[in-house]
Amino acid sequence: MAVCVVGAGRMGHRIAADFALGEYNVVLVDRSLADLQAAMANIRALFDEHILQNLFTQEAADAAYARITANPNLAEAVRGCPLIVECVPDVESLKRPILQTIFANADAASTVLSNTISLPVQRLAAMVPAPERLVGLRFLHPVLCVAKVVLTLHPNVADPAIAAVRVLAGRLHKQVEVRQCEDPSTAILTLAEVERQRAAHRQRTSVPSSPALPSPATPSATMLFYSDGDATAAAAMATRMDAERAALSAANRAGIARAPHANEPVAPIAAAGTGSNASMCQECFATSAVWRCYPCNHIAFCESCRASQPEPLRCPLCRDVAMLLPLPTSPGVRS
Repeated sequence: MAVCVVGAGRMGHRIAADFALGEYNVVLVDRSLADLQAAMANIRALFDEHILQNLFTQEAADAAYARITANPNLAEAVRGCPLIVECVPDVESLKRPILQTIFANADAASTVLSNTISLPVQRLAAMVPAPERLVGLRFLHPVLCVAKVVLTLHPNVADPAIAAVRVLAGRLHKQVEVRQCEDPSTAILTLAEVERQRAAHRQRTSVPSSPALPSPATPSATMLFYSDGDATAAAAMATRMDAERAALSAANRAGIARAPHANEPVAPIAAAGTGSNASMCQECFATSAVWRCYPCNHIAFCESCRASQPEPLRCPLCRDVAMLLPLPTSPGVRS
């Protein structure tokens, strides 16, 4: 399967790397050859860092890197590509001509995903001739490690676009949080809940049903889709996570680890706070912690509490999905 990633900047090159690891053939697009060369070097450095952390093998990284090609010609790159990810900066004067070029040259059956953060998806949809093919899909940083994407819908989106996101999430092993608009206070839904709502609406309005949505490719036991019946639990968990994140100190937030750019300083390990509990297990508070979470880098568990954690493992502080790495002897020094 092929994907075109438009924009090779800070997020774009990481998104391209994530797709390549998901066995997509990736075309990375930027208007500057120098920027494309820098992005390919950054992807190689990103893979090397993750190999050192034993997150995947050299063979997997080499195979993924070989799936990525660079092309400065946007119109040429999007032709025949069924999936296009736009991740240029959130400036309307930049996004408008890029989206219009994409829709003018891409196939009529293609799906366009915008990694927008500050520009409303509905405003972007008003810029293009086929808004039903456009959705907002925000990848979270660090892209290769965070097993979640946020799908933002607008009123005119069509079922095939949602189906494309379901397949994408299955291949990349991403959990999907769905919002019906950009308001952060709106309830978080699952893809299954959205599909049920849309089917019920079609039935009420006597609109013929679209073909059944395809199942994610290469199903895996490690996939993080919520089950059909737990939309309420998902919303409750999101509320709790927001409250816990708000309670973290500014120092903790500044200390969250992320995959570094070229010459970027590596963030320190983030303790739970100050005082006697800072280096203790954040589950029992009775024993010194010996494990930290990646990618958030929070001090986490003692050996006993680590063994009792359910799958998928979550950081006890920020509740993000995480993997465990041994804690170095001196807090603040990354192992």
